[in-house]
Amino acid sequence: MNSPYTIKTLMDGLNFPEAPLIDQRGRIWCTELFAGAITCLDANAVRRLSVGTTANGMIEDAQGDFYITDSAENVVRWANAETGEAKPLFDKTNEGETIHRPNDLCFDKLGNLLVTCHAEARTTPDGYVVVQTLAGEVKKVSTKKYFPNGIALDALGTTLYFSETYKHRVWKATWNPNACVIEHEVPWVDVGGPIGPDGMCLDCQGNVYVTVFDQSKIEVISPEGTIIETIRLPYARPTSCAFDTSGQHGLLVTDADQGLLFSVNHAAEGLPPFRRS
Repeated sequence: MNSPYTIKTLMDGLNFPEAPLIDQRGRIWCTELFAGAITCLDANAVRRLSVGTTANGMIEDAQGDFYITDSAENVVRWANAETGEAKPLFDKTNEGETIHRPNDLCFDKLGNLLVTCHAEARTTPDGYVVVQTLAGEVKKVSTKKYFPNGIALDALGTTLYFSETYKHRVWKATWNPNACVIEHEVPWVDVGGPIGPDGMCLDCQGNVYVTVFDQSKIEVISPEGTIIETIRLPYARPTSCAFDTSGQHGLLVTDADQGLLFSVNHAAEGLPPFRRS
């Protein structure tokens, strides 16, 4: 593979890793989906904490703890980053419907929590996006999707992006954080299949970086909806990506095929995520 970037393995031997992040203390984390664990690289030592049956998406709150999706148990959990103590946050909407296969998640600028639920929606449009408001209400905000997956907001917190994996496309929507509603959503960019886009993150210029599962690449999409760069990877199944906003590691990427978390020395400045206080 001819690539302008240096690829550096940071963790290996992982069991379907996803959701890479750098915490507020500078430690590198990811989930291990099939191990039901969150895994930390701290001073060259790897530490695993069991948090459930599966562990899909993961984000950090302002206190340094994690919100984690468990797709096998159909629940979103809070977990302490030091001890691994985990407790359920919610598993149903306010209408009493069990959330089906929660997958990825992000906070908005007010601290509301957005979660993609992929259901079993590879061949039928049964997937959706829910929000847990600061008041504790859980409701659907987008429906009838084929396996919704990665999700992220822009710097203003009003433009929402999410993957629809089995339609091979990224959606763009207007997010109203005060009312917790999507006011407009459109299919935005097709990144190709046969499977499709997975996790995503943004840089400070508003470009969207989206991993394309089974295609050994990350597509970089401008705010105008043009693919401006394809980052070719030496591994087949990138699942998620996130910037180290300190600039030390560049772009962090997880790969399910080889069980790796690795860095790409991309020079873009990563957009810091919103966190719930």
